[in-house]
Amino acid sequence: MRIPAFIQGVLLVAGVPLFAGLLIQAGLNARSAFIAATCWWIPVVLASTALSNLLRYYRPPRGSEWQFLMWTLALSVLPMLAAAPAQRLSADPALEALLDETFGLRWFLAILLPGTAGLFTWVRKEAERNLQQQQYLREAERLNRETALQALRSQIQPHFLFNSLNSIHALIASRPDDARKMTENLSDFLRQSLRYEHKSIVPLQQEITHMKGYLEVESWRFGHRLEVEWDVPDDCLSFPVPAMVLQPLLENAVKFGLYGNEGQVKIAVGCALNDANLHIHVNNPMPADGVYRSKGAGFGLKGLKRRLHLLYGLASRLDTSSNDSTFTVNLIIPRPGA
Repeated sequence: MRIPAFIQGVLLVAGVPLFAGLLIQAGLNARSAFIAATCWWIPVVLASTALSNLLRYYRPPRGSEWQFLMWTLALSVLPMLAAAPAQRLSADPALEALLDETFGLRWFLAILLPGTAGLFTWVRKEAERNLQQQQYLREAERLNRETALQALRSQIQPHFLFNSLNSIHALIASRPDDARKMTENLSDFLRQSLRYEHKSIVPLQQEITHMKGYLEVESWRFGHRLEVEWDVPDDCLSFPVPAMVLQPLLENAVKFGLYGNEGQVKIAVGCALNDANLHIHVNNPMPADGVYRSKGAGFGLKGLKRRLHLLYGLASRLDTSSNDSTFTVNLIIPRPGA
């Protein structure tokens, strides 16, 4: 820590009379005491300031801490050399006797005071460096987390796009008009997704609106067979959720519900607030032959679980369960800052 000029002035002005008072108590007259105090105290303050400023710009590397001791010893010579001009200016036998008697003490103080100032500066700079390093580590961790989140989010669109293009390809020969309309809906949805992509946290209502565009694309693949029932209370609509958090849930429901089943399929999406957490559940019927039961939650839900862990740690949960007729995904999202 650099000693400000104001503090240096206070030390110089206040230190001299205080030190002179001690010398008067030791038996010197006032003139000799002030001369000796001035000649000794000013070099001590200057040595302390020099050592503190030196350590602001250079810190001995590990294993070379002895350099700090050498600097302290070198600067301690300044106050000790001040005895000569004090003797010339005062010409007081009592001062000469006192200087001889206090040689060891004066040398100890000449080392102690600058050394203490330098050590304080060293400790302060080390604390600042450690704090700065922790900030760098936190920033690096944040960037790594954001990179991982972006990588996981970037895998959602190609996964959905691949399925949609396959469906369009299948419709071209048998239902060309539907294939054209599905292409238009897909184009609109992807255009909206480009504007949506830069957002990380959005209100649940905005997420639902975006996912209804996704379901319009899916409806061209399955026609009247796909029905989605939303049960979202008004108090849930403003809850902040990760952007694109519902798409893996709905993709998973479409995969488990419509593949392997004939006739109309209902997917139920429900939300509720409980203890500052948002609970989301998505239910869909299991395939009649149970083909998908052994394949787990799939890539989409695994990626979503990883995203939630990066965003919320252990505060979020994503569980799946199934019985003979229904597959259920339960999701818990904590309120940020709760």
